[in-house]
Formats: sequence, C-alpha cells, structure tokens
Amino acid sequence: MKEFLSKLYWSGRRTSVLLLGGAGIGKSTCVREFAEETAQKLGKEFIDYDDTQAEKILEDPRRYFVFHNLPLVGCEPSDLVGIPRVVNGSVQYLPLTWAKVMSKTTGVLFLDDFLDTQRMDVMSASYRIFLERRVGYIYLNDGVQVVGASNTPEFSTLSQMMPAPLANRCIIINVTCPTPEEWARWMDSKYEEWDRRVFAFLKRFEDQGYIFVPPNKAETLEEYPTPRSWTELAVLLSKGINSSEVIGGIIGKEMAQKFKAFCELKVDIEELAQEPQKFYQLSLDSKYIAISMLASALSEKNFSKYDKLVKVMGSDSREWLVLLLLSMKVDKREKFILHLTKLDQNYVSILSKVILQGREIWW
Repeated sequence: MKEFLSKLYWSGRRTSVLLLGGAGIGKSTCVREFAEETAQKLGKEFIDYDDTQAEKILEDPRRYFVFHNLPLVGCEPSDLVGIPRVVNGSVQYLPLTWAKVMSKTTGVLFLDDFLDTQRMDVMSASYRIFLERRVGYIYLNDGVQVVGASNTPEFSTLSQMMPAPLANRCIIINVTCPTPEEWARWMDSKYEEWDRRVFAFLKRFEDQGYIFVPPNKAETLEEYPTPRSWTELAVLLSKGINSSEVIGGIIGKEMAQKFKAFCELKVDIEELAQEPQKFYQLSLDSKYIAISMLASALSEKNFSKYDKLVKVMGSDSREWLVLLLLSMKVDKREKFILHLTKLDQNYVSILSKVILQGREIWW
C-alpha cells in the first residue's frame, strides 16, 4: 500500500484515495509511514500536525511536510468548512488554522473514519474535500495528497455506502491484512523488544488466519485479534505483563486460551542443544515453541553451541530454518546466515533461494 501511495504521489497526480478494510489491520499506520518517508525523500521536516505548530509552519511552509490526521467521527460542519463571521458588512467563512496550513505546505491530509460519520452535512463537506481538494473556500496545496480510510459495513455498524459519483472520482483500495511475516518485519522496524512467541503462534496457525479474526457481529464488547492487538500483546509480554485477564482483554478470551496453552508448552532448549535428536519427538506446537526459544537464545557468541540442533531442525524440514531466521532479530540474522553457510555448504542454495524470493521480508 505504501508503494502504491508513493508512486501516486511522485506521479504528480493528486487523485484522492480511499482505503477500505477491517479495523486494526494497519491502514492508518501505513498512511503515516508513507507521509514520513515522503518527507524524508523531499528533504523536508515531517510534522504530525496540531494547532500549536501552525505558527511555526506558516513562518516558512516550504521547510515542512505536514501529516494531518482528521477523524471525521465527531466533526461538526464548521470543522471542515470554517466559521462564518461578518466582515465589512458581509458574511465570510474564516478559514480553519489547519486548512490554512494545508493550503501553504506539502503533506498528507488523512480523513479517518471516512464512511462512519452519521451526519449528512459533515459527509457533504468531507466529500467536497475529497472531490475538489477544497476546505471551505480554501484550496489545498498542490503538494498535498488526500487519503481517506474507513471500515466497511461488515466490520462497523457506523459505516455507510458512498454515493456512486464520489466512488467514480476517487481511487478505492481494499486493504488486506498483513501476513505474519509482514507483521513481524514491521515489529522489528518499530520495537527493540517484543515477545517472539506471538510470531511463532501466528505462524503456527497461519492457515487458521489467527492474525485477524473479526467478530461475527459488527457490534461487540469482546476484544478480538487484529495485527494492532497482536502488536500490543507482543510488546506487553516483553515487559513481563502476562496475566490471563490482560491477554484476554487484548485478543479476546477464546484466542487468549489458545495462545496461553501454546506458550505453556514445556521445551528445554538447552537440553535440545545437548540431545538434538529429541527435536524429532516434539509435537508440532512444541517445535514452533522450540524455534522461538532458539531464536531468542542465539547470539553471535554462541552460534556454534546450537549447530547440531540447527542441523537436526534442517533435516526435519527446511521450513524450520526459514522460521528460525524470521524469528531472529534483524541485527543477528545476517551474521547467522553467514555462520550457517560456513557450517554446511548445503545451506547456501537453500538460504539464497529463500532470500531472493522474499528479500523485502528479511531486511
């Protein structure tokens, strides 16, 4: 999605984009990251907008690339059009500060919850921004990309269909959920520490789609698993917050029971290092836990300590080596690959093929 937004931006076209998909799958995060990366490419200072920064931006708008996240739920029409005031005997709409900023500088205007507002007057004003790139009576800067995002009606009772003429004049993208590998790559890019058992669990049950399990009904009081909630869980677990109540409050009680049962499997990684043949005897779930534990245990100083175990894993299935590498921290991954190729030349063809096929996942 970021690649598409970037290509669109650099093409010079400013067609508005609407992203549709379930809650918590990364729509908002992706748009913000696109804005940050675009600012860096332009050599401009990235600003996550709030009104306290307006004066600084307007002093020298060419210096900045502004990301303004404007959730439409809760907006009044005046939040999008401006405030009517009598000026010299006639009524004028005084521009909103954020609109004035976005008319002077480059950036991304992100209209979140785009189809969720229940007010027709707010919807009408937001459609005008989307179609005409106009906030009240002020036009957006040519360097501003407008992006909207919304849940679809199947995921939210607030979401509505949009008028056909509007749909025909914007680019509508249906956003899919990330794979466990994509989620893990993103986690590595954002967090120094996170519990890698979460990745092992998501990978183990990838065919079950546990990374995103929306509720059966559009309204609920029960949490459910999304990439966003798995992120929260992985970070909190790394900080020692692991009570059943907290886990259930993040991913839902049913999924929490499955995750807890998975994590409670007993695997002694040091015993396996001494007697690697025991790896063959482990259950499938235990093998996933063993991979996660080994990924955490490996460091440049002790690579050789686990050579026999790694060989057994590789002989059991090449997929275990792939999973082991994906489960490792990025800064250890390259050194461990080099270690493996020195350990056994047979690993060269395996690993080089895997890396070439999925380079974007590895680094």
